[in-house]
Amino acid sequence: MLPDEHNFKMIWEDVVIRRCSNGWMAVSIGDEGQQLCAVYEDKACEMGSAAALHELLFDHFGIYFRQEHRGGLEINFRSKGHG
Repeated sequence: MLPDEHNFKMIWEDVVIRRCSNGWMAVSIGDEGQQLCAVYEDKACEMGSAAALHELLFDHFGIYFRQEHRGGLEINFRSKGHG
């Protein structure tokens, strides 16, 4: 999954995000030390790549997002521009 060219060793807190041909891939380490891979395919809309990335970020970093009674990250996905 990940290149060994830089002697990269993942630990359980790491999440590596990569762009693939039809979406995004998140690689992480599970509770028992196994490598986990989740693929988020581009959605069937004009901004399909952005929608897939938005889903990946929420799934893997949801604890850091703003909630009703707690501050945090706020990332919005909009399919239309300013105009």
